[in-house]
Amino acid sequence: MFMKKFQNPFKKLTVFEWCLWGVSMTGVLLAFLIPAEKDIPSLIASLIGVTALIFVAKGMVIGQVLTVALPSPTALFRGRSATTGR
Repeated sequence: MFMKKFQNPFKKLTVFEWCLWGVSMTGVLLAFLIPAEKDIPSLIASLIGVTALIFVAKGMVIGQVLTVALPSPTALFRGRSATTGR
C-alpha cells in the first residue's frame, strides 16, 4: 500500500529543473576530479545535497528527508577518518 502512494519525485521536475540538477551534478563531479586526493564520502554527500536542494526548492518533502539523512553517512565516514577535526 505504501508503494502505491509513493511517487517518483523526479517525475515532477520541469525541464529547467532537470537541466539545473544535471549542471549542478556535473559541476560537483568535475570539482571532485580536480584534487589529487579523492574523498568519496564528500562526493556522495555533495551529490545528495545537490539533489536535496532541488527538491527543497520545489517544496517536496523528500528534499527535507534527504537533508536530515545527509549528515548520518557523512558522520559515519568521518568518524573513521584520521583527519577528523583538522
